[in-house]
Amino acid sequence: MMVTRFEDLAIVSVLAVSTTGVFCRSGCPAPAPKPHNTLRFGSSADALFAGYRPCLRCRPDVGNSPRTQRGLRRVALLGRLRRPRHRRAEEGVVRLALVRTPLGPMVAGVAVSGLALLEFADRPMLETQLKVVERRFKARLEPGQTALHSRLQGELDAYFGDEAGQAGFTIPLARPGTPFQERVWDALTRIPAGITTSYAALAAQIGQPSAVRAVARANGMNRLALLVPCHRVIASDGSLSGYGGGTWRKAALLERERRVAGFRAQ
Repeated sequence: MMVTRFEDLAIVSVLAVSTTGVFCRSGCPAPAPKPHNTLRFGSSADALFAGYRPCLRCRPDVGNSPRTQRGLRRVALLGRLRRPRHRRAEEGVVRLALVRTPLGPMVAGVAVSGLALLEFADRPMLETQLKVVERRFKARLEPGQTALHSRLQGELDAYFGDEAGQAGFTIPLARPGTPFQERVWDALTRIPAGITTSYAALAAQIGQPSAVRAVARANGMNRLALLVPCHRVIASDGSLSGYGGGTWRKAALLERERRVAGFRAQ
């Protein structure tokens, strides 16, 4: 098998197994997993950022690049969140746990006042957003499965599974930001499912038509993916533009919402 190195990172396709949380190189001696429990990544680093840990039997090469080291730290974080103990929300603490979606696991943070964080587990900015949550809430981050996590999982299941489009999010949100960010985030919550808008239109909607770049930055700093639907904002030319969870997820979300909206209109 040919391996190309870039900054000491092995770029090679690896196979991750959702039931075990590990990823393997080709030819791993472990029993073959069921195909529907597997996901292929383009590199070991990609698998690490998705929260999978290297198999101890085949020991896939992960290299020693800065990105890989960040990925290993991400694995350590997500490992603590896979099966956290049940805890109550409490003042001064944001409880972190993983929730599942068809587009990959997400990290959910719960404060006493509501949902403080919902990010895809492989988002490059996850560590940055965790630091923002610590600062904004003046709270420490701890693993813990709360009642609100369970409620969120149920609402996510309904969102992804309800073809009639009746499922909506009712989770209380806790999203302190700058006054400008909060105006942008409020505007995002008013975009209906199945509809998209542009950064320029969003800037005009909040009364600052010249603040297109600032609106785009506030959109990127949204910490509550899906519930504050920043994926519904696209470029003025109709292209998807960026998305913290990956443009492939943005495309999948928009396509699903268009399909559900069309079903509802019938």
